[in-house]
Amino acid sequence: MKRCPQCGGSRPYRLSDGRLKCRSCRGRFSWTSAWDSVRLPVA
Repeated sequence: MKRCPQCGGSRPYRLSDGRLKCRSCRGRFSWTSAWDSVRLPVA
């Protein structure tokens, strides 16, 4: 599930340009920006 990177809201909806918009803070973000805070372990 995608979360808003600004407020952590868990119910974004998709805009016509493909970005997501948060229902809580109304912030706009893209799918890739949702992964900015995720740290992946180096194998």
